[in-house]
Amino acid sequence: EMERLKWKFWFWGGRFRRQFFMAVPENEEDYKKSRNEFIATDAMYQMICNLAGGNYLMSLLAFLGVSDGVIGIVLSLGSLAAVFQLAILKFMQRIEKYKPYVVITVFQRLWLGVLFLIPFIGGSLKVKAVVVIFLFLFGQIWSQTGNTVAISWMALLVPEEGRGRFLARKEMIAVFAAIFSTFVLGIVFDAF
Repeated sequence: EMERLKWKFWFWGGRFRRQFFMAVPENEEDYKKSRNEFIATDAMYQMICNLAGGNYLMSLLAFLGVSDGVIGIVLSLGSLAAVFQLAILKFMQRIEKYKPYVVITVFQRLWLGVLFLIPFIGGSLKVKAVVVIFLFLFGQIWSQTGNTVAISWMALLVPEEGRGRFLARKEMIAVFAAIFSTFVLGIVFDAF
């Protein structure tokens, strides 16, 4: 029984490692899958950032009793997080495998998604406000540092003659997803 459990652990661990931490895909199918997953990830990121960085975040902080001045400062922290892109440039020169770092930063972006759950968590409004500010700043820092590396990694995965078409398709899908989600959630917010 222990041997079987050990075998399952190694099997699933190997699949996880191959899926998320292989430096370069092994064949054309893996390349295509990586590019499609990158497009889907970017579309989800655009939707989360649209919602977590704008009206939803303002409404949430106002609900938690944060003053308008502090809300303005918190929203500007997203721009301040872009400073971390400068720090990552030096790091990128030493990095050999982009994919593990990209995967880690994508998972860290989930902190922006957790913002949507804060109203449902118990606790005082002050604690919730601090948690929202921390999650927003943390998510923005990881997002800003991950974008630079992700785009560099994608440039390696897309053939040079198809890069423009791929990036245009990626942006089109991401913008459409962001507009659609903002529209639908705007209707939902208005209903409540």
